[in-house]
Amino acid sequence: MYGVGFDTRCYNIFQASELACFELDMFKVQQLKIESLKKAGIDISSVTFVPVDFSELGRCENLEEAGYDPNKKTLFLWEGVTLYLDEPSVRQTLKMMKQFSAKGSGLVCDIYAEHFVKGEYAFGMKLLQFILGTDKGRNSFGLHLAADAKLTLFDFMTSEGAAVQETFLMGENTEKGTFMAVFDALLE
Repeated sequence: MYGVGFDTRCYNIFQASELACFELDMFKVQQLKIESLKKAGIDISSVTFVPVDFSELGRCENLEEAGYDPNKKTLFLWEGVTLYLDEPSVRQTLKMMKQFSAKGSGLVCDIYAEHFVKGEYAFGMKLLQFILGTDKGRNSFGLHLAADAKLTLFDFMTSEGAAVQETFLMGENTEKGTFMAVFDALLE
């Protein structure tokens, strides 16, 4: 799982399985999460924490050193992260997922619309942009999802060697249009 934050799927859905679960996130976020889980009495022994900085991601040594086997099929869950990165970092992470996983691995991801990330989607968004830390312009990846969101997403992901499968467009039928695409893809 990428950019896990306080997601708890590894502690309920996957915990009873024999799947190897790796959580990747910034070191400080992981430390706060580990402390919180321990205080709550939640068993974290089935999860391997791997600190990463997605804006500086380029290699996968930390993940392999932690026991990740790139020869096994992998499901990457990458949600709520891309809007904090620039486009080169998003592309590099997608390349890394593809290079360091077995053929047939999958990705579940969300990508936000450019106008959402820039704080132009609705009244009050500039404040949200400030709170999310995307107001500096450096961490603000989004796709132009206004015209044909599915085609835009398909083209972007295909350019990185991923085949989009199912897509859900959030806000598609509203006056402002799509603000986020949630999808799954095969890493080919």
